[in-house]
Amino acid sequence: MGVRQFSASLLLALLWPNTPAQPLRLQHFTPVSMRPVGSPIKIDYSWFYGEQNYATTNGSIVVRLPNAIDVIDESSLRVTERYVFRHKGTCGVAFDGTTVVALTGCLTATSKRFTLWRLAPGSRRAVAVSHLRPLTWPVSFAIGDGMWFIARGDGTVDAVNLETGRVTTHRPRRTLAKGRGAVVASWLGEHRLGLNGTVVDVRTWHKRTLALGAERLDAIDGYVIAHGTNGITVFDDSLDLFRRLAPGRVIDRVALSDGVVYAQIGLAWDEWDLRTGRHLGLVLPETPWLLQIVS
Repeated sequence: MGVRQFSASLLLALLWPNTPAQPLRLQHFTPVSMRPVGSPIKIDYSWFYGEQNYATTNGSIVVRLPNAIDVIDESSLRVTERYVFRHKGTCGVAFDGTTVVALTGCLTATSKRFTLWRLAPGSRRAVAVSHLRPLTWPVSFAIGDGMWFIARGDGTVDAVNLETGRVTTHRPRRTLAKGRGAVVASWLGEHRLGLNGTVVDVRTWHKRTLALGAERLDAIDGYVIAHGTNGITVFDDSLDLFRRLAPGRVIDRVALSDGVVYAQIGLAWDEWDLRTGRHLGLVLPETPWLLQIVS
């Protein structure tokens, strides 16, 4: 059997600091061997909390800073746009297609006035959000079908219209294990919202449990990948089972790049060839900081 050759395109990863006082870094890494390449860019944010503080699309990454929002080119690691947001309490940032969007108003845990922003070079458009409850932890965000979805620990999902700011609240039945409070939202495309291991059609709010025990679903390169307390389950875009990896193992994060599945377990990363299911090895990246692959 021949040895499969993998693409030489670089991974992009966040380096999380060991202490809250240190900034984050964005760094390129080689695929499979996961060796750092070039110089990182520092992200001036002392504590990076939650997936809602960055998003990627079409070669760009947007990150939330204490008083600004930066758009960074993934290839050059240079800041291409900076939008200053002082004293607005930015809740999260994302892309709506290629447009940067932000939700502000999280000045305190009891704040009730929120604003949606659509940002472009030289312009910003504000939309007042109506009747949104305070965003008390745990909450998570996902963007799709022209809506900003907010999943709450009580099982409800608020859908905020990005054009009008109108809020509708939905209550899909909770599918979490008893005692679990966090609901992790993710956008899966094709009108589908992931809520931990459940897929919800946001046109009808009908739901389907896709992966029991999963903590998150991600849509990557035509696949939907579930991970959590029972390893990794990969589905095709029609949500048919494609492959299971590392059953019974607790997986912290998952990434897929050029046909290689990367599974984070603590500081180390396990790797598999998605097409064949072959285990490629276990890698401990050459960095003292926790690494999170973002692209």
